[in-house]
Amino acid sequence: MIFLSNKKSIYRKSVQSKFCSVRFFLFSLLFISLFNFSCTISKENRSSTTKQKASTTIYNSDSLSITINATNLSEDMSSLSSNDDELALFLYSYKDSLISELPIFSHYFVLNKTNMSDTLHFKKVVKNKYILFLIEIDTEKRIELIEMQIRKNYTALIKAYQEKNYTVIERYLQDDDILGVKVLENLKDETTIEISDIHRMDRYHYQIILK
Repeated sequence: MIFLSNKKSIYRKSVQSKFCSVRFFLFSLLFISLFNFSCTISKENRSSTTKQKASTTIYNSDSLSITINATNLSEDMSSLSSNDDELALFLYSYKDSLISELPIFSHYFVLNKTNMSDTLHFKKVVKNKYILFLIEIDTEKRIELIEMQIRKNYTALIKAYQEKNYTVIERYLQDDDILGVKVLENLKDETTIEISDIHRMDRYHYQIILK
């Protein structure tokens, strides 16, 4: 009888232990689900706030807009191409042919056959001269790392772009490509930039309007 009593006691403890484990598992699952849900809501709120801020700057006299129109995409040469132009645009102050500051404007965007145009907005910063880089992104690097390489090595990259020296460009940017470099004297009036060329057998043409 004592033996049976001990077996029952052990069995009860085993059941209780399993029940506690199940409860702990369900509680953990619920906690993770609630945490993920709250993160999603937070991201949506940040996105909504960003959109609201963007919409308020459109009509602000202290802001400028950049509209980029693609008439010939860089990634549409063959069936093996992605048909998505992943682009980054950087605008720097260019005093005495020097880039000594972080970009006034930097942005990543995608153009394709269903979306051939995009308009971006940024705060106006008055400088005498600017330099603009249009980069095609073919790597997984973050835009901040690409920008840092341009800012550190802009003299060599500008020369390599002008001479179409892809070996030097690859040394600093790997598989990312420079599609255009333009020096701008001022941004007081509407400025239109045409960027077109043939890069590795693929022709591209972009029109960039700053106003």
